Amino acid sequence: MKNASLKRKLQTVFATVLPAVMITVSSMGVYAATAYQPWSETNKMPDTPGSYSLQNDVTPTYSGWSVPDGTVNLDLNGKTFNGYPSTDSSDTLNIYDNKGGGKIYYGGGGGALYGGGGTINVYGGTVEAGPGSGITNGSPNVNLYDGTFLTSEENPNGFLASSANNVTIYGGKYNFDPITDGNATLAPGATYTIISAAPAPAAEPQVEADSHVHSYEWVSVKGATDGEDEVMQYRCSCGDVKQEMKVANSAFNNFNQSTANQISKAAAGSTVRVEMGSFTAIHQMIFDAMRQRTDVNVDFIFRNEGHMYSLSVPGGANLSTLPGGAAYTNTESCGCEGIYYVAQQTKTVPAPLN
Repeated sequence: MKNASLKRKLQTVFATVLPAVMITVSSMGVYAATAYQPWSETNKMPDTPGSYSLQNDVTPTYSGWSVPDGTVNLDLNGKTFNGYPSTDSSDTLNIYDNKGGGKIYYGGGGGALYGGGGTINVYGGTVEAGPGSGITNGSPNVNLYDGTFLTSEENPNGFLASSANNVTIYGGKYNFDPITDGNATLAPGATYTIISAAPAPAAEPQVEADSHVHSYEWVSVKGATDGEDEVMQYRCSCGDVKQEMKVANSAFNNFNQSTANQISKAAAGSTVRVEMGSFTAIHQMIFDAMRQRTDVNVDFIFRNEGHMYSLSVPGGANLSTLPGGAAYTNTESCGCEGIYYVAQQTKTVPAPLN
């Protein structure tokens, strides 16, 4: 009886002091115990490396999540991340879904896995492409070990963008053939499952040409880039196009999001060069990123009356009178200000480049 009592006490102690531990399987088949820290935020993701388990669905304020330098283990835990993780060369992101039902989905124009040189390993969960791609933009090294990978109705053949050329398939389930339709590499000995290949087109019924009743809806045919707005068509299922339009400001929104992300991930003491192209205004999300990264300088390169100029804003410059700042008073503003107003408020002078 004495030994049994001691055993119960030890069990109680261990149950109290040991952290929550998940058992995961690595790509080499070796079991590794990982202690996950619960993550309960709903509008942002961790900014330090470590192991995290989502407790709620997360929709980041600026869509993207700049994965912190180092290694991050993310357990989706059955939740949905409505955005895209973005890595650089010093980042490694390992994605798991120990509970099942977890998903990464981005409804914007970019990819669900988005980056520039880091490593993303997917061991579970669902990665679903929105109107854009699933993996895109000068992609990092992406290794797909397990999970479910889905294209979208808007872009059924665009899961692996043309720039996603460092993707290796080890397994997983797909609603497309990633080798035939994409540009991924199949690892030696690897197998994958196609869960719903596109059906062969049915023979068209022999009907009179004038018996078809058009049913139109707006369809995105080209996603926004930094330089071009999204293109949509008012199209019937038969292929007839009644109207086409560009989505105003979608290219400008894409430009501001990608620039803010670039500033957020820049190295301390570095200078971020921003090619503004045809744009002459800057959105609040860029100013917010500059306020957070006072150790980063920003050079805005812009054209005016046929000449190129550079506006160099040093890190830590006073941005309080620009959108989002404490001293900003233009309540009728859309959150944007022109480049010359930025120069005036930061007390900087544009320098001609030609």
